[in-house]
Amino acid sequence: MACDPHRRPRESGFTLLEAVVALAVLGIVLASMLTLLAQHAAVDRRLDAHLGAIRALEAHHEALRGFWVPDPDEPLWRNEKVRLKLPPILVPEEVDGFSIWAETEPLLPNGLYKVRLETKYRLGKQHFTQVLETHFWRG
Repeated sequence: MACDPHRRPRESGFTLLEAVVALAVLGIVLASMLTLLAQHAAVDRRLDAHLGAIRALEAHHEALRGFWVPDPDEPLWRNEKVRLKLPPILVPEEVDGFSIWAETEPLLPNGLYKVRLETKYRLGKQHFTQVLETHFWRG
C-alpha cells in the first residue's frame, strides 16, 4: 500500500467538533445540577416551615398542660365545645399568616377534655395546616 503524498498524517488531539459536543454535554449536566440545587433549597424552606409549625403546636400543647389560660374572659375549659384563636408562641420566621386554634370538647367522665390544636400558615402561595389531637384531664 502506497501512501498518498497529499494526505497529512493524523495528529493526536481533539477536533473542534468534538470539543463543542463535549462542552454541550457538560452544559446540560451543569444545568440539571443547578435545577436540583434550586429544588433542594425550596424543599429545605418548606421543611423548616413545617418543623416550625410543629414546634409551635408542641409549645402550645405544653403551655395548656401547664394550666395556661390564653384568655381569662373566654375560658377554654367549659362544659361545651369551645374553639379559640390562641396568641402565638414560637412563631416560625419562614411562614406568613400564622394562626393557631385550640378546640376543646368535654368528655365523660367529668374533667376529661378532647383537645385539638390546629395551626394554619402560608409558605409562598401554598397554604398548610398542622393538627395535634390529644386528651387533657382537668380534675
